[in-house]
Amino acid sequence: MRKISTIESINYPSDQTFRIAFDTYYPKLCFFANKLLNDWDEAEDIVEETFVKIWNKQSDFNRFKNIKAILYISVKNACTDAIRKRQRNNQAKASLKYYLADETESFALTEIIRAEIIAQMHRELLNLPVECRNVMHLLYEEGQSTKEAAEQLGLNVSTIRSHKAKGLQILRKRLGIISILNYILLSVSIETSIAALLFTTLL
Repeated sequence: MRKISTIESINYPSDQTFRIAFDTYYPKLCFFANKLLNDWDEAEDIVEETFVKIWNKQSDFNRFKNIKAILYISVKNACTDAIRKRQRNNQAKASLKYYLADETESFALTEIIRAEIIAQMHRELLNLPVECRNVMHLLYEEGQSTKEAAEQLGLNVSTIRSHKAKGLQILRKRLGIISILNYILLSVSIETSIAALLFTTLL
């Protein structure tokens, strides 16, 4: 994920409120926007623009307890506008029909929750011991087989399996059964490597 130069050029207030909000919500909002738009570049642009617009209304950051809701609502509205623009360009009639239907609000809420859980999973993967992290990355994010991961890391298959088992055990403890079940119940199918990893932690 890229972090935008416009954001980096902003002079933050002394309490670093803006930086805290950006670091906390940028990845989650990108997951959320991409789910609505199915376009990572456009999703990241919208999230960046949302932060800049809200920064220009600095009073919003004085109500930091509300910033999460403000950000998600702003990104959702910007994504809806982007879908309408696609419709005007005759590029996404079916997409517009789907996302602007009566169930849009519940769909958006589902994707907010999904984005939060996926971001949590990514964060926990990065916090694993380095050996486990490397193995889990190759198996679940690169989609490699146990044998392929062993060859790339110069380890034997039994060592790869040991690091995988240790990583899954750590994730079970850190994430908790509720977060994992929430994601699976919200998923129409286990369609991503991260979703597959979440499912595996239940086994």
